[in-house]
Amino acid sequence: MKFSRTMLNCAVALPVLGVAGLSLWLNSHREVKAEPVAQVETKKSDVAVISPPSDQVGCVEQLTCQVAKGWPVILVRDANERSPWWVQAPAESEGANKFKTRVHFGNEKTESGQKYQIVVLATPDASQAQLFETGTTMNDLPEDVPHSEPVIVVRR
Repeated sequence: MKFSRTMLNCAVALPVLGVAGLSLWLNSHREVKAEPVAQVETKKSDVAVISPPSDQVGCVEQLTCQVAKGWPVILVRDANERSPWWVQAPAESEGANKFKTRVHFGNEKTESGQKYQIVVLATPDASQAQLFETGTTMNDLPEDVPHSEPVIVVRR
């Protein structure tokens, strides 16, 4: 059997490409530790959910968030993408662009393990934030208001 130049190139290239492919696959499947909710920050805007301190929540929790500019409006919904966003109570300033409010995750009949999403909108000021009435719902996030990435929490 006569070896051609192409066969020789393939005999050398395939093992090299195989090792490179294995390395890429291993790096893409390495275990990544999830950041706690307290560390989650958005790439969309300067809006971040700081707490609750873990991904497990009760029916009512204290939520702290940070907004670089403006005033926050906190929205919560069932993790189902078709669920509406519920407007939470108005946030109170804690200074240095930090705000806090009470947030509701379902009610006393909600089963343990239910997942929820939290999003913080950054309205221009407190008067604009007041336009979002506590307890009302919306199907979609407003496109003209900066917001955090959704943070997932689980009802304990």
